[in-house]
Amino acid sequence: MKQGRRANVSGKVLEGQVEVIFRTWFDITPVGNKEWTENKTYPALVRNVPFTTLYGTQGRSEFVFYLNPDKSFRIECKWQAVSGSVDEKYPYLLESMKGVKETNVLIICGGGGAKPQSITWLIENAKGTKVTVFRSVDDLAGFIQTLVRRIDNGIRRDDI
Repeated sequence: MKQGRRANVSGKVLEGQVEVIFRTWFDITPVGNKEWTENKTYPALVRNVPFTTLYGTQGRSEFVFYLNPDKSFRIECKWQAVSGSVDEKYPYLLESMKGVKETNVLIICGGGGAKPQSITWLIENAKGTKVTVFRSVDDLAGFIQTLVRRIDNGIRRDDI
């Protein structure tokens, strides 16, 4: 398998882990953006949601979790298994995410190939914003805890 294809597949594995968290922890099945836009039911985990980038072009995030009309979480999954250019895009990602309409942004950095300094930079520069960064897929428990903590009074499967 070529390196680009392998990276794409690895990234899908990280996205799959996020989907499993929502299915098992919150009993929510992901839906496509078009399907959700037509129905707008809450809560919902929506795939492939557009946003306007720092440059005014259209980008897409892996997910947005809509708890209700007033509270939402944009979720970005960034996978880099070997050294490359993904970590060089973190400043662009962070600035773009500061401008999205969602009340919270969660970025999961996985794969272990990003320069440690780039993830440290991302974490430090996200402080004081609506963006929270998770260092690796090993921190998926932290992702769940932060998601639950950020939702008013917590949320459990039985609450939905």
